[in-house]
Amino acid sequence: DRDSTTDLALFSVSGSCVAVTLWLFNAAAVVNLKLERLPTLAIARNFGLEVDGEKWIFVGSLQAADAGIKMYNVRIDRRTIMKVGYYTVAVCGAMVPRLLS
Repeated sequence: DRDSTTDLALFSVSGSCVAVTLWLFNAAAVVNLKLERLPTLAIARNFGLEVDGEKWIFVGSLQAADAGIKMYNVRIDRRTIMKVGYYTVAVCGAMVPRLLS
């Protein structure tokens, strides 16, 4: 049998892992948001030429590349993080009472 200190340590470590994972997903969402805004920023900048063909090629390649951080072909954004957090809480809420009894 396990004692309560072992259970507490186990739950604190697993809670820390979940918190770090959600923090990492949040950082990925911020990067993805900035990557989505990058083509608009590149178009808005004027580098001394009225019509800059290289700039348009650069912006077109950025838009076509669909750059971003993905997991299982799903772009990580704040909505995805909320879904993952909701499912994690739901699974933990279902499993914790079974583990403790």
